[in-house]
Amino acid sequence: MSFRSLLYFSATLSCWLVAADAFAQSYGAVRGTVRAADTGRPLPFATVRVVEAPALGAVADSLGHFEIRQVTTGPKHLEITAVGYGTRQYDVLIATTVAAGVEVLLRPVPTLLGEAVVQADRLALVAPGRLTDVSGTAIYAGRKTEVVQIEGLQANLATNNARQVLARVPGLNVIENDNVGISLSVAVRGLNPNRISEFNARQNGYDIAADPLGYPESYYTPPTEALERIEVVRGAASLQYGPQFGGLLNFVLKAPPTDRRIGLTVRQTVGSFGLANTYARAAGTVGQVSYTALGVFKRADGWRANSGAAQGTGFTSVRWQATPRLTLTAELTAMRYQQQQPGGRTDAEFAADPRGSSRDRNWFSANWLLPALLADYQLTDRTRLNVRAYGLGASRSSLGNLTPINQPDTIAARALLIDEYRNLGLEARLLHRYQLGEHVNGDLLVGLRAFQGRTTRRQGNGADLNGTSADFTFQNPNNLENFDYRFPSRNFAAFAENRFLLTPRLSLTPGIRVEAIQTGADGYYQFNGQRLTDSRTRPRTFPLLGLSAGYLLTETTDFYASFAQNYAAVNFNDLRVANPNFQVDPNLKDSRGLSAEAGYRGTWRGIVSFDVGAFWLSYRDRIGVLSNTRTNVADSRSVGAETFVEVHPLRAAHCPATWGDVAVFATYGFTDARYVRAENRAIEGKTVELAPRHILRSGLTYKVGGFAVTGQGAYTSRQFTEATNAPTPNAAATTGPIPAYTVADLSTTYAWAWVTAGAGCTNLLDRRYFTRRATGYPGPGILPSDGRAFYISLEVKL
Repeated sequence: MSFRSLLYFSATLSCWLVAADAFAQSYGAVRGTVRAADTGRPLPFATVRVVEAPALGAVADSLGHFEIRQVTTGPKHLEITAVGYGTRQYDVLIATTVAAGVEVLLRPVPTLLGEAVVQADRLALVAPGRLTDVSGTAIYAGRKTEVVQIEGLQANLATNNARQVLARVPGLNVIENDNVGISLSVAVRGLNPNRISEFNARQNGYDIAADPLGYPESYYTPPTEALERIEVVRGAASLQYGPQFGGLLNFVLKAPPTDRRIGLTVRQTVGSFGLANTYARAAGTVGQVSYTALGVFKRADGWRANSGAAQGTGFTSVRWQATPRLTLTAELTAMRYQQQQPGGRTDAEFAADPRGSSRDRNWFSANWLLPALLADYQLTDRTRLNVRAYGLGASRSSLGNLTPINQPDTIAARALLIDEYRNLGLEARLLHRYQLGEHVNGDLLVGLRAFQGRTTRRQGNGADLNGTSADFTFQNPNNLENFDYRFPSRNFAAFAENRFLLTPRLSLTPGIRVEAIQTGADGYYQFNGQRLTDSRTRPRTFPLLGLSAGYLLTETTDFYASFAQNYAAVNFNDLRVANPNFQVDPNLKDSRGLSAEAGYRGTWRGIVSFDVGAFWLSYRDRIGVLSNTRTNVADSRSVGAETFVEVHPLRAAHCPATWGDVAVFATYGFTDARYVRAENRAIEGKTVELAPRHILRSGLTYKVGGFAVTGQGAYTSRQFTEATNAPTPNAAATTGPIPAYTVADLSTTYAWAWVTAGAGCTNLLDRRYFTRRATGYPGPGILPSDGRAFYISLEVKL
């Protein structure tokens, strides 16, 4: 499907929908502010919904402001809730014009009662939500989005178990070889899951990756226990956030309570194989200042031999309500971990003993420091400005034997690879709401981004020649045996999107982003005993276009459709790597493409939630592995379906509330990702690497009072690890298929007053499976996933 064809299709669809809506009933909107009744202070992030249409609602911004559009005219009831405050219903008359000036006052409730009520409600709301059409200074109208609320989930939060936490996100492929949950590796639509490199990964709206364009891998994942929600936006997020094919993955940390000076939370988790995790958080509001301080420390021995790990994470935030319209926030995140890596297994070794290890000298460590300054300013009732300044000071170090796993680990020098990342970024967004005539409303969003990064990458022999210690120092730091490089990068971008609310039911959002990128390399490398210098700079500028459309079929269901162009720069990791298992094509070039999606989603009578959609993704000059060489193997195209359904059978049967609530869910992702227009005929029509055809997850949650239990299963079909789809693995186990696997998990929680206890079992049936064949760190070879493990947790809130 060409770009011109997509434009024609979208224009034709818009004409049809406008004509169909000509006979629809009239709609209006309501705007207002939520405040605390005792202090008059705005209540940020209060939830407002229309009782007669539960799918219509909004989350108040940091100033307590909210706006709900596309509401049928006539009398309506608004239900307003906020953490620590009572729930209130407010009567409002919806007219064809915006009802402005609504002010809702919420009264605080006793601390214990407030926490127990909120927790009980959230345990019942297990279905993922979606981002509103306009949220803060972002536009999501017509896009496929998911919001996973963390509170109320029954999962092993201490290990960031993505298979459980993100189970309701359809089509999510997960790499599982991190027994502690230090870093996340997920992807969608046939993309590479490694360290969420195909997503634009953010925390509270700012970047957390090593270099979003040159090296988009993230060795830091925010601890799930500290999160309020995870926001997922598919490939059409490229215009607002960056050109990545996967879209946006934003981790939003819990906001501090506004009704108390200090609130304390302590959570302790222990589990199989030496798992011990401690989470502590203090947060509150004093006058116009809100604060959060938290720390997480975890350690584990690991399911496999030689796989122990320890990690510490800290986060602090101070938010100042400088004026009723201006909020200033300072945040600082620090993370450090060290992990022993057991190396890979051959296929025969995996079959005989997946827990074994033939490497005891491989180590990995990472340090991450993320400062950020955020400003949110409500210029007028219709105009809002958001500015984010952030930085990154980080490093990662790998030490070990990179020779094929079918060769013995001879006592010789270990390869040491050290990266250092120094980044500065600034983003500004301005959202303005306006009205054209009597019938057309609009939201104009413009933004700017400036980024400068510097990656230093060095590889040589480790100083501890014959030892097994985690000594991350070079033997010859001034004359490394492999290479010493600097990779500078600069990125300037400007974007604009406009949501045209053509009718109360139909919205159309065109957009454009212009990217200016400059990457370079400067350093030396060793070749056949000679030291060779290398210096290059590569600037490029290009536009990205996109268009999305949304149509509200009923007050609780809508159609969405969108497409946007994507881009992926050549990774710094591909420019210069000394790895005996593969080589890099010196003529590598950037990848470009296009993402398109359409679907139907909504709720029905509070009994059924669903999202049924299809997608098409074009990926030109895709980078992959061919004959042990990393190169632009071919173009690829992915088509498929992403489906989510959740049903509450007890609600459908009108059972008494005392019986509790049952939620049955299923997600299914179908992906057909294949190489096309390949110069090498051996890969034409072959399946793309790490693109399973079927991903199915289903589960059941039962909740009554403070007790909840969730059982779920996950199936992932066979996937390949290289472009020719070789049916048999090589001797080193670095290529070959990854067999299909099924995993089951069980988790329970019980909440009573200020105490919550939890317990569970991951990989309940103790399956033996793996999700990755590594060519380098942390392998090479098969990286087995963990077997059956148990955990218990105890949380106290004061």
